[in-house]
Amino acid sequence: MKDLIRVQKVLEAFKVKGELTVDYICSQLGDERGPISYETWNRLRKKLIEELNIPIVYNRLIKVYALNEVEENGERLDVLSLNKFIENYEVISLLMKKAGEDIDAIKYIEFEQQTCLYNINFFNTLLTALQRRLEVKLTHQSYRSIKAKESLVRPLYFKQYQNRWYLIAEVGEEFLSFGLDRIKQVELTQKKFKPRLDEAKALFSEIVGLNHSDSDRQRIVIEFAISQKPYVLSLPLHHTQSVIKEGKSTFQIEIWVRPNYELQQQIQKYGNFAKVVEGDWVCL
Repeated sequence: MKDLIRVQKVLEAFKVKGELTVDYICSQLGDERGPISYETWNRLRKKLIEELNIPIVYNRLIKVYALNEVEENGERLDVLSLNKFIENYEVISLLMKKAGEDIDAIKYIEFEQQTCLYNINFFNTLLTALQRRLEVKLTHQSYRSIKAKESLVRPLYFKQYQNRWYLIAEVGEEFLSFGLDRIKQVELTQKKFKPRLDEAKALFSEIVGLNHSDSDRQRIVIEFAISQKPYVLSLPLHHTQSVIKEGKSTFQIEIWVRPNYELQQQIQKYGNFAKVVEGDWVCL
């Protein structure tokens, strides 16, 4: 647990400063008793490299450490996703520890009441397929279909959206999403494939949610009542969101997306407190 907290701290430090001296790292990872030792940092660095596959490199010329975000296989390290994973792990570990000490501690936690359960064995099989880059036969029943459908898919990554987990996979030439709670059967094949992971992530990064849009990526400006600002800032509509104008009673944000139905849903949640003021697409 302590090591995970240190991993999170050092990743955040790399994100902010880029290059770090050993003295700075030891100071940042220390506590009220003082900085950690070089030996402690060296052990943590080896763990980052060998166990978590986080490429920490040392520049002997200027004597600084840096994070090489492009790995040997050419794929980019997603530091943000790794940090979120660590945060979730810390919360779960703390809850399990407290429940182990006193089962009554569970009464202080209330989870969202919804049936988004999935077979953990399916998850494990899919994770194996992701790591080994193997195609799988997937039986999935969507909400729009009465019967389950079998597809041969090339799994790429897991994506969380509105407290549900989805498998993003390549089917033919398309990138599709499959709700893990709607998967009925998974069969691992031995057929290898070359994943188009970066292409898929780039496509999904241009939309809100999971449904693709034929619209071009465009600038959309949305005006909100000033009373909604804390909610809009803490729950951004999209990662490109930024505030561009602010007055006494309203403020405006811009996002760069391919407009789709899910974006419309998110804006309509604000009712009369929001309106689209710029963009080819208009929220009806």
